[in-house]
Amino acid sequence: MNAGHFAERYGLLVIVALGETVIAIGVGLTRAEITTSLGMTLVASFVAVAALWWSYLDWVAAKVEARFRSLQGIPQGAFARDTYTMLHLPLIGRIVPFSVALEEIAAHPADNLTSYGRWVMAAGIVLVLLAFVAAAYRIAKKVPVERFVAAGLVIGIALVGGGLAAQTVILLVASALVAALLVESVRCKRLNSEVYAGCTNRMDQSPASALASR
Repeated sequence: MNAGHFAERYGLLVIVALGETVIAIGVGLTRAEITTSLGMTLVASFVAVAALWWSYLDWVAAKVEARFRSLQGIPQGAFARDTYTMLHLPLIGRIVPFSVALEEIAAHPADNLTSYGRWVMAAGIVLVLLAFVAAAYRIAKKVPVERFVAAGLVIGIALVGGGLAAQTVILLVASALVAALLVESVRCKRLNSEVYAGCTNRMDQSPASALASR
């Protein structure tokens, strides 16, 4: 099978799912009053969506594809089943709860985010991050610690955010995601700048160099 086309199709599905979160923000705007508070909320919401996009395209998609290309026959089929079918499709489903929470946040940015909104948001983001952790482990038997930390921070925000305005909650979540992914990117680049460049540019790598970078 053509590994590049196969990987591209799944990547497009992830992009479409993230696009739906942007639409959800727009739906929430139809019920919101245009204020400075709303503007800050929109910026934070888009940053959070962009962080999820970054978390997929920074290195995960490229490494999965590189590993997929290196396999043949039955091992390649098993890898496609585990990493694409078993992880990508649930990943897309996990983005949906996040979009539901973003709609509520955009509609009432200055109000306290309900318990339902906080936990729907946290569940969506945490499950997405854990799907990436599972993909990394399947590829190289390594665990990206930064994503575990980000998941823990998001859960903590959901736990203590009952008295916080929705705009504050999404700002904290976006900050946690960006900080964790920035640290991860710096670490990856520091370990091996050539491999990192290959990750970001979606260039083919040898399996040995791909594993070495993590």
